[in-house]
Amino acid sequence: MTRSDTPNYEDGQDYLDGIKNTHAGKNAVKVATVGKPSKVIFTELADVGEARVEGAVFVDGNQNGIKEGKDLAITNLAVTLTGKDEFGNTVSLTTNTDSNGAFSFTALRQPNADGYVVTRADTPSYEDGQDYLDGVKNTHAGRNAVKVATVGKPSKVIFTELADMGEARVEGAVFVDGNQNGVKESQDLAIPSLAVTLTGKDEFGNAVSLTTNTDSNGAFSFTALRQPNADGYVVTRADTPSYEDGQDYLDGIKNTYAGKNAVKVATVGKPSKVIFTELPNAGEARVEGAVFVDGNQNGVKESQDLAIPSLAVTLSGKDEFGNAVSLSTNTDSNGAFSFTALRQPNADGYVVTRADTPSYEDGQDYLDGIKNTNRIQTDMW
Repeated sequence: MTRSDTPNYEDGQDYLDGIKNTHAGKNAVKVATVGKPSKVIFTELADVGEARVEGAVFVDGNQNGIKEGKDLAITNLAVTLTGKDEFGNTVSLTTNTDSNGAFSFTALRQPNADGYVVTRADTPSYEDGQDYLDGVKNTHAGRNAVKVATVGKPSKVIFTELADMGEARVEGAVFVDGNQNGVKESQDLAIPSLAVTLTGKDEFGNAVSLTTNTDSNGAFSFTALRQPNADGYVVTRADTPSYEDGQDYLDGIKNTYAGKNAVKVATVGKPSKVIFTELPNAGEARVEGAVFVDGNQNGVKESQDLAIPSLAVTLSGKDEFGNAVSLSTNTDSNGAFSFTALRQPNADGYVVTRADTPSYEDGQDYLDGIKNTNRIQTDMW
């Protein structure tokens, strides 16, 4: 028994009384003994389907399911589609992602009621991200497996990975910088327990907002940072009401961003170094004294001693932070003078000098009641 050809389909398996036919190839069945009845079945193969599944695997920095400029394709990764088609045929297909992280399964028939499941191999270098089917977050069987109940033309499956933590870092310190050179020296005072914040967006567009406190040395750090987007990160510090703001620095260069207490970091190094400084407080020390004609040269102004008014007196040297100090005043009507709000001097001390008085010869000078032995008598320590 034979049948004519069906050009729209491929020949399938033929049967005689439920047994696969082995006579003369397909489309011809030999019946040796005819039953009541003998049953002949000719079958055709179902057409290859027109549905397809396409997709990609990539590191999705902002986890929005869209491959953007900064997102890294995962190449040569095995992706598998399994299940049964609408006729109950087992389907098991595997492909690898291409150089763009893309994959596809074409010529698919629709699945049975259980759907197809698309899975991907693991990527040990990354943590699993959110997966998507046709733009909707996947909820099937955890990550790395997406169920497709009805296949479109195409259905789109996206597997994402979380971006690695960055290797960049910002380190720095907050301190009272006596000479405002941006270098913490032995006499500079650390400012501990002060809040420092780093804000902005990373290179993938994720919001970043980190806060830490300075340690006992005034130091702080932000580690495992990705690079910022084009706007950079901004590092700010809390105010210190006990001090006036000093010069801030980024990698040794004076900061010019947005005034003091805020430093913009456009590209993060390993590390980038941010220094916030404070101006030292005015000192509490002072030098007071007088210039007079001392008849008995005992260093005590007595009633008969003549005050020398309107005489220039100068204090010069460097303070304990190395800052140059040069102050001048004039004696008052009682011959008195003073220099207030002084910090301590450096190891060389301050030198107090007075202008010459041509009408008189120099007498003995004193420091705290002790005869002065400095080089010239017009100097007082």
